[in-house]
Amino acid sequence: MIAVNRVTSYFDASGGREHEFIIVAGYISTVRKWNKFDAEWRRVLGRAEYNVPYFHMKEFAHSVGVFEGWKGDEKRRRRFINCLVGLISKYALAGFACGIEKSIWNKIDNDYTLTESFGLPFALAGRDCVNKAHEWGEKLHNYKRNEILCVFESGDKGKGHL
Repeated sequence: MIAVNRVTSYFDASGGREHEFIIVAGYISTVRKWNKFDAEWRRVLGRAEYNVPYFHMKEFAHSVGVFEGWKGDEKRRRRFINCLVGLISKYALAGFACGIEKSIWNKIDNDYTLTESFGLPFALAGRDCVNKAHEWGEKLHNYKRNEILCVFESGDKGKGHL
């Protein structure tokens, strides 16, 4: 069982092959707060006015997938996203992000062999986020390193290089 005083950060990537950048971002909070967040998040998704099984910004932004019927319904879309952002604001203690532009990665990789050291830009961005989470916890809030758990979304390409 995870200690209640432990904090956990959850990270996910954005960007990828079709973009010129990769961004890894996430939030940190206590186990207790994450449990409350998860329950409220699921309630918002399941409300009759929304009734979606999950939230993926990529689908939401383009009104595709489970959000296909939402196209042009800006009031509904605004209410929904405001609810989700409100939950993040309510339960997250801090947020962290790192972005890497692929053209810059490629230029530096030629001179400093980043790929051999980090694998993919995702891994470097992810490590930077972990460092930020540890710095936040250790220096600002007196957490020990082993009390700061970092979790990455399982489908992110390059996760194995972390």
